[in-house]
Amino acid sequence: MALTGVLRSRLRAVRVPQGEQAVLATLLCGGLALTALSLRLLWATPHPLANLMLTSGAASLFLMGLLAEDVPAVHRAATRMFSTIASFFDVSPFQAVILLFGLHLSLASWSASGGGVVTHVPEGVALWVLGILLTVLALWKPSPPATRPQPARRQLIPWALILFVAIALRIFAIGDAPAAISGDEGSVGLVGWEFVSGQRNNLFQTAWHSLPTLFFGLVSLSQRLFGRTLEAIRLFSVLGGTLSIVATYWAAGKLFGRRSALLSAAFLAVYHVHLLFSRIATASVWDGVFFSAVLGGLWMGAAKGERAGFLLAGLAAGLAHYFHPISRLILVYALAWALLLLARDRGERSHAGPYAGGLVALVTLLPLVLYFFATPSEYFAPFRAGLVTGDLPLLTAISETPTTALGLLASQLRASVLGIILTPLRGVYTPGTALLLPLPAALFVIGLSLSILRIRDPRLAALLISLAGPLIIGAISIEAPNVELLQAVTPAAAMLIAFPLDEGLTQVRRLAVKARTAALALVTGMMILIALLEMRPTLSERTPFAGYAGPTAALAWQMGNSLAGIPRGTPVYLFGWPTIAFDWEPGLFYLAAGFETHDVIWPLETGQSLPAPGTPAVFLFAQEQMGAIEEVRRRYPEARVFLHTDPRSGLRFASMEVGL
Repeated sequence: MALTGVLRSRLRAVRVPQGEQAVLATLLCGGLALTALSLRLLWATPHPLANLMLTSGAASLFLMGLLAEDVPAVHRAATRMFSTIASFFDVSPFQAVILLFGLHLSLASWSASGGGVVTHVPEGVALWVLGILLTVLALWKPSPPATRPQPARRQLIPWALILFVAIALRIFAIGDAPAAISGDEGSVGLVGWEFVSGQRNNLFQTAWHSLPTLFFGLVSLSQRLFGRTLEAIRLFSVLGGTLSIVATYWAAGKLFGRRSALLSAAFLAVYHVHLLFSRIATASVWDGVFFSAVLGGLWMGAAKGERAGFLLAGLAAGLAHYFHPISRLILVYALAWALLLLARDRGERSHAGPYAGGLVALVTLLPLVLYFFATPSEYFAPFRAGLVTGDLPLLTAISETPTTALGLLASQLRASVLGIILTPLRGVYTPGTALLLPLPAALFVIGLSLSILRIRDPRLAALLISLAGPLIIGAISIEAPNVELLQAVTPAAAMLIAFPLDEGLTQVRRLAVKARTAALALVTGMMILIALLEMRPTLSERTPFAGYAGPTAALAWQMGNSLAGIPRGTPVYLFGWPTIAFDWEPGLFYLAAGFETHDVIWPLETGQSLPAPGTPAVFLFAQEQMGAIEEVRRRYPEARVFLHTDPRSGLRFASMEVGL
């Protein structure tokens, strides 16, 4: 009865949550809920040590709220603890309590999910999201009143036009350009479909190429809406590409002003490399979203004193780890940028904001960090797979053959640097050009030179730092200059391209009206010319994005499309050796959803057989296996043969339908 009376007295405080009573009531209710959750995890998941820690921590919070008012020692300990936390992060004691709840929920999400393809209990993702939300709310502080005037509606028209063009260029005919499906795209689709089919539901582990599964889980959302199609897996990249333009516009506006933001976004909207990565199923297009959010958020927090900027930067730096491996550099950037931007304060501002951003990043990252801690090989696997020294670890190669290894790294670094402005790209996209076409490359070099001359400006120094990461990774990776690594610099490159144009317009502001008008017309004409030139290697060529993925990927796309209209469940026999096979071409296997697929070689090998005459079936013949058509047709006199040619790429294959 005494315990019931204490609970009732504490819970009355929840109705009017103010001051110390609100803290005690929140400890009581929240601690009780977390204790119940921790006991459920202790019962249902195989992490006894972590769950005992969670249960002990939650029970301690509950007992603290229960006893603090009646036991002076408990009251003093609670007051001291929450006052210390509140002072460190510059929040209220009530928010300090909520902060502990958020950290607890993030750890609980890892325990609920585990390291397998299927979670131990289904609430893992909900706990993670709730933990992040509580942490952000606990660290939130209202921003000071804005002193910068809001843009007039007419000033938003250019931005709206840029955004419209960007979306249109990325979503139009998304399944047909590029007219190819790479093995990487197919693998993304296959793992995403595992979420749809229920084979997998854990977002806090890794899958194909050791990539975190959160990305594949998000791709599966569009697959649930549009089915197992190429459009479904590419739509998530359309979203990522569009958001990266929005984020770059926002960040450039925070750092350099609205005009620079418009120029940066206008370039990215039509930029051919960014366009391609926005139209294929890849995690790397999201690099720009997190890069710009972290950079803009840190500047917003350091220069303007807005806590929201630090929280956004922490959230973006944490989420970046769940996407492409090179996005892990963003956390390194965040630390470097924070030191750089905060150095200008000379201790004039509290560092509670950066600490708050760091805690948000930790809560966001915690489930994945614990997974990688248990399986460190998964963390390093993407880097080892593309290492220029092959199976030999980099440091071992340097120690054994220092001259050869260092010479190779220097050559790779040079190729990566020149790949931005001069050397043709390699990798999944080979347009025959460098990362930047000549005119943007010239502007980039000018912007880079100005940034080096003004390196004391922390905004420009931050952009220079961001160029180093992909270049260093490119130096130790295969296929330098690798387009997928270098495209990570595109938001910074866009800002550096815009910088000299913006500076030029600023310098002519003191001149006569005619001179200012002429300068503006020149810059506008230059941007239009850049847009037209960027279109040439993309949508205006005879084969849009012809340099994407290679002839096998194009053949897989054509063969997959040839199955449209064929009843699902029909056996499909592919005579593709040595060019293509269902077993080793994930793109073709993904498009052949719902079909009974077989790889065969003529003459038939041991264990291979063809269906009985009259049985519905489809046969596909690559060029190298065209000689098997007549042999197979003898078995099925009623078969219909179709030749598939593509005058653009010159690819050709045949299909045969039986009983359809």
